[in-house]
Amino acid sequence: MIDLHDIETIRRPLRLATGTYFTSFGHLKDNGYTINSDHERITTRLNLQHEVREWLSGSVNVGYTISDANNNGQSEDSGSVFLFVDNIPSIYPLFLRDNNGNTVEDPIYGGPQYDYGEGRGFGGLTNAIADAIYSTSETKRHEINSSASLNFKFSDHLTFENTIGLQYFTTASTIEIVRFTAQAPLKTALSTKFSATIS
Repeated sequence: MIDLHDIETIRRPLRLATGTYFTSFGHLKDNGYTINSDHERITTRLNLQHEVREWLSGSVNVGYTISDANNNGQSEDSGSVFLFVDNIPSIYPLFLRDNNGNTVEDPIYGGPQYDYGEGRGFGGLTNAIADAIYSTSETKRHEINSSASLNFKFSDHLTFENTIGLQYFTTASTIEIVRFTAQAPLKTALSTKFSATIS
């Protein structure tokens, strides 16, 4: 059974004598609609505010997020489970069959071998269901958002506020495609991308 809303959020605010301390923690885990797809995210935040003098106050806000998403069967081509199921004609089988109509045994993974449609008129050399089961499409992300401010109160009608912010994140994507066909028993393509940005 797929639980789409397994969400837990914990927040613990604490008030100090001359300032405010706030921290929060959140956890999200969603199972996707498609095979082997899910998303998990952990977030935490710390917010400090302090009044040094009646005319001087400051704050610091820092948040950190780590997420991991598996997007199997969600490509923008015939590798998409939704596109494959919605458009492929019913005359094309999901599993490879021999001349007698029996399913062909998969010598690598066991069970029936998936049909990748060699010479097929629609979606040739693709089987989105098999790709979603055996392949990997994963994205991991780390993100830090922070800001700091310093406020000068000159009067009840005039306040000077300085704020600086920082955003930093890294993303690592891994795509591994595993396919089994008669001409090429096992094809594996592994691609890993990494990016980092500071703003």
